[in-house]
Amino acid sequence: RPSWLKSVSNDRVRALFDALLGQGTEGAALVLDALSDRLRHETLATFREIAERALIVGAPTDLGGLVEHNWARVADALLAGGATVIVAEAAVQAIALRGTILHETWRVLGSAATRDAEAAWRAIARVLERKNPETAKLLLSFRFRRGSIALPATSVLDWVGQDEQRARAVTEL
Repeated sequence: RPSWLKSVSNDRVRALFDALLGQGTEGAALVLDALSDRLRHETLATFREIAERALIVGAPTDLGGLVEHNWARVADALLAGGATVIVAEAAVQAIALRGTILHETWRVLGSAATRDAEAAWRAIARVLERKNPETAKLLLSFRFRRGSIALPATSVLDWVGQDEQRARAVTEL
């Protein structure tokens, strides 16, 4: 938080962050910036819901440079606090919207998959099931990062079943 916010109650800071998150991706970038320096285990409980929302709302942001760095720091803190499902969802969403250039985001997705491969796979499968432009972008991104994320083979194959399109899609992962 900016230094002037240090004397403000957490409830008032939370209200400010809520207002910023209501402004979409730009507001989320500001919240992520404020949280990235302050989000530690001692404040994780206080701002966890805000941090989770900022991660999701901020995923469509043009995550580059400092914004991606802040996004990743908040994601890492949430992973350390056990929020693997939310972090995996946000990372997959960001990659599906922005593509392969998100190095920190890929690292975060890899960390989430290491902690809970099933959660990471479910997040990926949800995007694959949409069959929209984000699906194509996610598959293209995986083509350039093939093998970088450990996925649960049995779950992937169960999802494919006998579906030829799904079989083709998972060969890109």
